[in-house]
Amino acid sequence: MHYSRTYCLIIFVFFYSYARSQDTMNSSTVENNSYRLYMAKNWNELEKYGNVAIEHGIDYYYLQMRLGLAYYEQHNYLKAEEHFREAITFNAGDGTAMEYIYYCCLFNGRYEEARWYSKSFDEPLKHELKIDSLPCVSAITFEGGVERSDSNKSFGNLYYGALGMEQYINNSFSLFHTIKYTTQIDHLFLPANPDDSIANRTRNYSKIAEYEYYLKATIPLGNKWVVSPAIHWLGVATNDTLRHPPSPPIVRPAPGTKPVLIPGTEYDTSFFSNYYLGSLSIEKRISYFHIALTETVAHVDSNTSIQEQVSLDYSPFGNSNLIIGFSIIPHTQNKFSTNYEAYSPYISCRPVKGLTLSASYIQNQGFNIIQYNGYYVDNILDLTTSSWSVTGEYHITPGFSIYAIYQLINEENTTKDFTYNYTLLSAGIKILPQ
Repeated sequence: MHYSRTYCLIIFVFFYSYARSQDTMNSSTVENNSYRLYMAKNWNELEKYGNVAIEHGIDYYYLQMRLGLAYYEQHNYLKAEEHFREAITFNAGDGTAMEYIYYCCLFNGRYEEARWYSKSFDEPLKHELKIDSLPCVSAITFEGGVERSDSNKSFGNLYYGALGMEQYINNSFSLFHTIKYTTQIDHLFLPANPDDSIANRTRNYSKIAEYEYYLKATIPLGNKWVVSPAIHWLGVATNDTLRHPPSPPIVRPAPGTKPVLIPGTEYDTSFFSNYYLGSLSIEKRISYFHIALTETVAHVDSNTSIQEQVSLDYSPFGNSNLIIGFSIIPHTQNKFSTNYEAYSPYISCRPVKGLTLSASYIQNQGFNIIQYNGYYVDNILDLTTSSWSVTGEYHITPGFSIYAIYQLINEENTTKDFTYNYTLLSAGIKILPQ
């Protein structure tokens, strides 16, 4: 009986406390308590208390604004934005809430959405935030690098340089332009032929120069939807040189005399190829998740390929301090005659202020894929089976940053008789006009 009375008492206290909380949590107490926590800048407790109040059906403009500020001050910009948007449903056109939404997008790297959203501001708010004086050109990048092969008898170094620019069109959407030049020499040694010792020394040199132009538009549609169409042109100039060694003497020389060799021959062949591709990405942000669907169609090296990509990433802190994601890339060529998949996990973090580190891995099969919404085209004949990539960017000043890229790219020869790898080292600078 003693234990039965104890259990009953515990149950009674629990339900009594719950009933009391139901009675005491009303609009007046929520207003007083949330205001007190707000004035004390007790953001963590305000976040907890405000969410409990909303669960109890108490919801109004000032509570949503205070909750938005609690998340904002803790740098959880995704949740803060949700509450500021809810506040606007109670007070349409509220300038303070709209200004905070603008900064939430800005601090999360969603620059196009921020500038697009600012078009709805009234003139005093635009003037206060200097929206009308934002530069048309928002970024200029210079990048260069070298790829080195561990099979340097077959492949020379690849060098490239790129110039990029991002511009805004009436704060409605942005355009990103890139021009790129790449050059490489490879050396093909023909396999040995035991019946022809002279032909064994025949060598083929190929000098390749590649010219590229890439254009992508980023168009916000509202309600956290973004569409990004892109086009990419590649012009590839190839010069093949086939060199034969000097031929042996046709007539046996007389004893004691030196043979006279017939000079070897050299053949040059040059040609220029144009390749084209188009890509379309549709993105949607849902709370802490970001979903992107990308479709790419390309005609490269006489092959027409169609590639889909489904990407999902997660921001556990509601900001860009940590992003974890995964991509699945089905791809096919020549009217679905072949179907393959590639997979890519990736991660990005900001360990200290101003420094962003990101890493990714790609596992691929079948034939080479196109990455980054049609930006990177891997058009060599050999198969890239996998690659590791690490990028670091550091903002020296608000208007200037530097970055470096390291990649280890594993290749399989077209005849599948050997494998090799490329090591890419590149660096760049980014100028952000203020």
